[in-house]
Amino acid sequence: GILERAQSWSADAVLITGNLLNGETVERDTIAFLRRIFESLSPIPILISPGRHDPYTPTSPYATELWPENVHFFTGPEWQRVAIGSVSVYGFGHADRSLSKNPFEALHIPEGETTCIYMGPALAASLVKGEYTTGAVVDPAVLDDPRVAYVALGHLARATAIDTGSGPVTWYAGSPEGARFGDTGPHHYLEITIADNFPEVGSQAVEVSPIVTSAGRFFEVTLDCTDLDSGQALLD
Repeated sequence: GILERAQSWSADAVLITGNLLNGETVERDTIAFLRRIFESLSPIPILISPGRHDPYTPTSPYATELWPENVHFFTGPEWQRVAIGSVSVYGFGHADRSLSKNPFEALHIPEGETTCIYMGPALAASLVKGEYTTGAVVDPAVLDDPRVAYVALGHLARATAIDTGSGPVTWYAGSPEGARFGDTGPHHYLEITIADNFPEVGSQAVEVSPIVTSAGRFFEVTLDCTDLDSGQALLD
């Protein structure tokens, strides 16, 4: 459904920031399904940053399967650049389940770039509690470049905007469906619009619209059972 919307909306690109798959053991039907729907979106590029649960390893489906030409994988923790029209997309991904260093410490935009997007599976610094060693941490200070229009992050299961102060607009899209009881409420994908004349018009040139995708929802309910006199009453 998300890709159908991307096609009808004439999206310039689709960004998937980690955990499209859940490990290297994937059903053949799942791979065939993904290849078919990705190819149906051609020539719109699909950019994928493999996450902790689906790293780009020599034996992963990302490396061993033949994917459509419009699919691009960011294959490791070093930044790679993909040009989408006049916009440069810089991305990284997991080559294993952890990252030995923080890729955001190595950000560098060459002279001549005008509008950039960063994408990758990472944890925002404002969310860190204690020492966090199993993934990249986004430090708003190193993202404070007027040419960076948007930062697409993967790590959280819920659509979440991150306050980076004067830094770029930064969001987690979250998962399209709730995967466990703790994922209560609706889930989303994000439609991002960047003005053609960014960055001259300022941060207002980036618009993010969360779109509800979840067909089912988990709810958390607290029940007062103090007056119930039997197990059947509790079940009822």
